[in-house]
Amino acid sequence: MNEAKRIGDELRAQGDLADNQRIRETSAESSAHLDSNRERDTAVANSNITEMNKADAARHQLTA
Repeated sequence: MNEAKRIGDELRAQGDLADNQRIRETSAESSAHLDSNRERDTAVANSNITEMNKADAARHQLTA
């Protein structure tokens, strides 16, 4: 009975370690996706700002 409990405890501990490892992996993947999305959003926003500045400059040139 003690042997069965010991084996059960070991298997449970191995399962817990595997769960924790998978949680860390998916958390890291999620963070990587969030970082990628943030970088892309920033690049698009910067591009939009640059284009708006160009349009403003062109409009000012036309009115001048």
